[in-house]
Amino acid sequence: MAVEGSLKSGKDGFVQIAHVDVNNITRLTDSWSAYDIFVSMLKAYGAMAEEFLRMDSLVFFIGGDNFLVVSNGVTEDDYKEALRRVSEKTGLEMKAGIGIGRSATETLELASKALDKIRRTKTGQKDPSSFPVILIESKL
Repeated sequence: MAVEGSLKSGKDGFVQIAHVDVNNITRLTDSWSAYDIFVSMLKAYGAMAEEFLRMDSLVFFIGGDNFLVVSNGVTEDDYKEALRRVSEKTGLEMKAGIGIGRSATETLELASKALDKIRRTKTGQKDPSSFPVILIESKL
């Protein structure tokens, strides 16, 4: 079977991935059952999938309270608005580290580093109006 088109080398473009995490999940784990938390994560997954699919992006639940969004071309403002709508639907506030790089592995590493910076600085924890918190790391 012949396939039209060709695959591109990593030098020809970029990959943008966000590592999204639920804020302060311990407030739930202290009072909710594991099943209730899991159901809330599934609801968040569904809400995120709806929001990001509109932007031609894909969302993956990677366990716990973590999600990945493959999102080339989605802007920081798009992210903030989408995560605000997810929060309105689910009651869960989120933060996102976004990586932009030449390969998927490099980009995911950048996204996770950005999210770790947010966690370490606890950005926005005293000001709920600052949610969602977004940080971008790029190697382009």
